[in-house]
Amino acid sequence: MEELDLKKEMGNPCVSYRDLKVAMDAEMGRAAESFVRIGYLFKLARDTEILKESGYTDYLEFARAEYGMDKSQVSRFINIHTEFADREDPTKLRAEYQGFGYAKLALMLTLPDTVIEELSPEYSKAEIQAVKDEIEAEKQVSDLEVLAEQAEGPEETAPVFVQAVRLMLDGDVYLRLKIRKALKEERQMEAVQEALAPAGESIYTVRIPGTGRMMISIKGIDREIALINVRNQEKEMYPWSCLLEELEIYLEKPEEEPVAPVQPEKKKAEKKPARVVKAKEPKKPEKEQKKADEKPQEKAAEALDTMPDGDGCQMEIGDFPEVLPDDYVVAHDGSEVLASEQERIRNEKRKYIERLCAGAYAYLQGNRDAIHEVRITIEGIEVK
Repeated sequence: MEELDLKKEMGNPCVSYRDLKVAMDAEMGRAAESFVRIGYLFKLARDTEILKESGYTDYLEFARAEYGMDKSQVSRFINIHTEFADREDPTKLRAEYQGFGYAKLALMLTLPDTVIEELSPEYSKAEIQAVKDEIEAEKQVSDLEVLAEQAEGPEETAPVFVQAVRLMLDGDVYLRLKIRKALKEERQMEAVQEALAPAGESIYTVRIPGTGRMMISIKGIDREIALINVRNQEKEMYPWSCLLEELEIYLEKPEEEPVAPVQPEKKKAEKKPARVVKAKEPKKPEKEQKKADEKPQEKAAEALDTMPDGDGCQMEIGDFPEVLPDDYVVAHDGSEVLASEQERIRNEKRKYIERLCAGAYAYLQGNRDAIHEVRITIEGIEVK
């Protein structure tokens, strides 16, 4: 398609989005070439004596005085040139990176080579950012935490590729239904490729406890499936036959199609298929969640057991240090000050305990010898 004549087409209502996108892509491609050349020139200024007669002490002073650019901007130009310039002609982008544009290349600077190899200019900036987010998320998990996951979790004997494929299918009923249908097609491999990567290529990220995040990259039926370990950047290639076999094994059990709620017909804009699918975070075990929910009741019981002596029935918050937040302070006017919204919620729970125990506390003050035991339960207060 021919590029737009910008002056001629300005204000023309017949110009389509596709025309605009083609023109914009071409301009962004040229911009990326320019950034590579700019990076090359800055390296020339940095690594040679070319600035000697200019009066500038170094290339950073030159960039700041002449172009208003700081060190980080200059470094970005130089890094793009270092990573993506052609080895034979350093003023040009390497062929495989042409068409990405400056913004995408800037994001890709911090990505490992094993991941960059799976990207193409068709990936949007947001999709490349999603890939980068997954890599950064795995960096937040220490090696010790991964070892702890290995010790605590059940022993897994299935190969990593099999585990990754299973996790890719878990929790996505619509993907499973699409693949079930694809496996029945005469051109099975092409149909599965279409189901997994409607845009032609896709990266699925899953997280295997005790191993870490794994990326499954699909780039057409003429290329094997890539499995990348995000933690150590190792990449292994698997033939389509391995993927198809595992899909058939996983989907042997029949599955009912989900029933969507009836809604009035509404014309929706066609949604662009996503190329990047992020890993799903594991849910907390039910026992662990139940234990966390019981802690406020335990603290309430402890607080009632440690009520101070004194006259009157007015309860003071200072009488219950066990239930106070760590950063609790009292302002000059006597009001309580809490540092965050979470602590505000804890304060509301504390006030509820005060109201719940007020009657029991008043009774205790007047009948100390008659009371043997006071307990707070879910049903209420028990006094013996």
